[in-house]
Formats: sequence, structure tokens, C-alpha cells
Amino acid sequence: LAFDMERPLAFWSSEPGSLLASWPSVAAGVRPKRAAAARWDLNDAAGEAVELRVFEHGTAQAHMNAWAHNRLPGRLEGALFFATPDIDVTQERRHHILVRGASLAHAELEPNALTLESFKRRWIKLWSPPLKAARKDSSKVASDPVAADLHDVPAVLSEVEDSWLDRTSLNYQSGQTFARCIVDLVDREPSAGVDVLIFGV
Repeated sequence: LAFDMERPLAFWSSEPGSLLASWPSVAAGVRPKRAAAARWDLNDAAGEAVELRVFEHGTAQAHMNAWAHNRLPGRLEGALFFATPDIDVTQERRHHILVRGASLAHAELEPNALTLESFKRRWIKLWSPPLKAARKDSSKVASDPVAADLHDVPAVLSEVEDSWLDRTSLNYQSGQTFARCIVDLVDREPSAGVDVLIFGV
């Protein structure tokens, strides 16, 4: 899921290309603004149910308090609304996005309600512009897929570089986690099994 808290807006962002969507700029010389200011990935392996609501005016805290006793039947019964990270819940705003949800991992057990702390662990802020190096119109090379790919190489490399410089990006965090796993393996006693298996698509 991708979020723009100013508008407010939440949209499905399973395709990476959706994170490059931008709002059109009406001012001359001003770069288009990224539509997605942050991303949050559902746990598709275990399964999750999430409800998003947009409230008007007032403070996020007031809306959370008002809905504290509004429980839904089923798996969302124990879940309470909370505001998205980095939002001052005491500040009055025109709109507020509130979230509540639960894990569907164990059907026979009581579902685990989604909390703000667990939500924060997967909250990724997006800093870089939608396209640092705008891709040129490749319609002229559309009939030649190799030429089209070569045409897009500078912009793609620029986006990759941005993601590795952004400490909140998924690439950076995955790289850091992988590096820590490698260090842990080096510190362990040698084993007869497979320590590291690397593959790519």
C-alpha cells in the first residue's frame, strides 16, 4: 500500500512502477511531486486484514478516541484505529488516514491485532523524486526492444542509485539485513550444510 497523507490518499502499490506515479505540476520549472510519500507492505505470506478510513477535520486522536469502542465482528474485533507514522495526532488537519487490522496467520487461534509499533516496522518513507533522470520518449525506438532498453538505462541506474542512498528504502534495508546475516554466519562454527544461497531473477 502507498500513502500520501497530505491529500489524503492510499492506493495499491504491488507493482513497483506505481510508486513512480506523480502529481502533475502546474508551475513552470517545478518537478512533479511523487504521489506516494510512503509505502507499507502487507504480509502476504501469513495474510492480513487491514481497514483504512479517512476522517475529516479535528485531530487524529479525537477520531481514535471516538472509535475506540466501535468494534467489528470477526478478526478485526480486537483491532483499534491508529494514525499513520510521523503524524502528530494532536494537530488539527483537514483529513486524517486511520488504520486498523489483524494478522490472519493462525485461523484456529485468536488473531493478533495490528499495532502502531508493528506497523512502523514496515513503514518505508520515499524521499527521492519519482524520476531523477526523466526517461525520454522512446516511441521512436519502440520497434527495437534492445534500443528501448538501452535508452532507459541511465534513468534506471539513477533510480537504483537513489534507492541505495536512501536509508529508508527497501533495497538499503534488505542489503543491511543481508550483510548482518553474512557477518553472523562468519562468526559461527563451520557447518557441513549450505550457509548462503544467492539467486537472482
